[in-house]
Amino acid sequence: MSAGERLAAVRGKLGELSLDAFLVLGAENRRYLSGFTGSAGGLIITPDRAFLATDYRYLEQVQTEAPGFTVLKWKNRPGEVLAQALGPGPHRLGFEKEILTCGEFERIKAAAAEVELVPVEGLVENLRAVKDADELGAIREAAALVVSVWERVPALLREGRGEAEAALDLEFELRRAGSEEAPFQIILASGPQAALPHARPGGRRLARGDVVILDVGAVRRGYASDFTRTLVVGPAESRHRELHQIVVQARDAAVAKVAPGVKAAEVDRAAREVIAAAGYGEAFGHGLGHGVGLAVHEAPRLTAESADVLAAGMVVTIEPGLYIPGWGGVRVEDMVLVTPDGCEVLTPLPTDLVEL
Repeated sequence: MSAGERLAAVRGKLGELSLDAFLVLGAENRRYLSGFTGSAGGLIITPDRAFLATDYRYLEQVQTEAPGFTVLKWKNRPGEVLAQALGPGPHRLGFEKEILTCGEFERIKAAAAEVELVPVEGLVENLRAVKDADELGAIREAAALVVSVWERVPALLREGRGEAEAALDLEFELRRAGSEEAPFQIILASGPQAALPHARPGGRRLARGDVVILDVGAVRRGYASDFTRTLVVGPAESRHRELHQIVVQARDAAVAKVAPGVKAAEVDRAAREVIAAAGYGEAFGHGLGHGVGLAVHEAPRLTAESADVLAAGMVVTIEPGLYIPGWGGVRVEDMVLVTPDGCEVLTPLPTDLVEL
């Protein structure tokens, strides 16, 4: 969608919710609607105007990144500019329920007594869930970048290397290849640490026989990628192979389920049933996956409780895992695009267990 179409979609919701305006403070939502990439600012969207408020540091940047917005200057807070944007009250102002802090809520109320603040959930996030062609191009670039660097991974994960040292080298390789930033801290967990789904790389040194979970991503044009494979230092043992095969089968079952109109919870169930049937249901305690875009974790959510329904243009992760305290874990993750007639895996690397 063009910037104008995105704003029109938000304005359509204003009428549905009986709002006079909508306040956008979330960084990804702000960028999605305006193109503004600065670290501080807010949008105020009314039925016929769009304002972008920010401080002195970004006044020139806004002119080039968000030319369709009327610029308002604030010093510190959104409440300083509401009267300029909204005019005399009273007004019903929607805000992002999951983003506005309690403290900011109170400050806005104190600065704008005639404004009724109305919490709104998921308005922009739901728009962001379905990607347009330009967004998909950026996501493909971010995914391809990780794939291109993957062949260098075995050299970085030699026996005796520290987790943090190897993770730093890999992040350097990703940045050198063109990643704008790290979308999240690389997860590089070896041996018993691999039983922690989001373990931080530390000082532990890779030892022969260790299972290693490596979860990495890249960013291109603001859009993220997310990818995980499991490796073993030295020859794999029977337990490595058994658990890895279960996870790959769960991954394959979930990918086969992805298509427009399918409930996200059903995709989660497809993977979970494979793992439960193998006797490891209790070892898979997190959701199957999530949407990826301007944020590495966004709508839709692929969990047992999710009410989301897949639609063409969504990009999601499929990342089943098994985690055994005291031993380690296995996770295999790919990014998948929902297409009009099924899906496409955007990270088409082999799912085989890698022996280092």
